[in-house]
Amino acid sequence: MTGLRDTVVADAGRGDSDAIEDVYRALAPRVLGYLQGQGVEDPESLTDEVFIAVLPRLPEVRGGATGLRTLVFSVVAA
Repeated sequence: MTGLRDTVVADAGRGDSDAIEDVYRALAPRVLGYLQGQGVEDPESLTDEVFIAVLPRLPEVRGGATGLRTLVFSVVAA
């Protein structure tokens, strides 16, 4: 799936900067690829915007890595 462990997601939700970086590194390429596949103009900037929207919501994530992936792609689809 994403290669993320649930513990990393939990740590990111508690504000651990290394865990937040791990989340970004694991999911940003997937978001970017999805956006490129959709033909979105400037997918790199939109990828950044997705994570800017997701970061404050990390403490709300339930379901570990699967829950985080669902949140990220719900933001992408919005």
